[in-house]
Amino acid sequence: MISAYCRKGFIKKAEAYTVSLIKRGVIKEPDEFILNSLATGYQMDGHMSKPVETMKAAILSGSSGWKPNFCAVCLKFLEGEDNLEAAKELLQLLQVKGLLSNDVYNGFVKNILDGNMDVGALDQTKGAVKLLMREVQGLMKVKLRLIADLYI
Repeated sequence: MISAYCRKGFIKKAEAYTVSLIKRGVIKEPDEFILNSLATGYQMDGHMSKPVETMKAAILSGSSGWKPNFCAVCLKFLEGEDNLEAAKELLQLLQVKGLLSNDVYNGFVKNILDGNMDVGALDQTKGAVKLLMREVQGLMKVKLRLIADLYI
């Protein structure tokens, strides 16, 4: 429900629904999925400082299987605001939570220190992970076919 509200631009309704879930005891606090949705909604509403803080909270509360889908936009905003320290902090959160490898993190930090932050690399990293996952899924299908052929 929250995600749908945010995608449709009803951020106030999404916030109110989140508060009602907390008040009714359904959730103790917003999880990474709710926070990610809210960050997207804030961005669509044109308030970029709020999505950055919300994304940080989402990363901090994120479980091991969760991946943020909004970080490149936040980093680009921070770059435009010339707030490279906040960009570095966001990248550090991603690295500490295991969402960025040390090499990728160090590359981003070097670019930040050089004043050349290329957030496109974050999208490329995400694309490489998706490609790898497709390859793994393809290999799993081949393996399952081989096993099925052995037993049929």
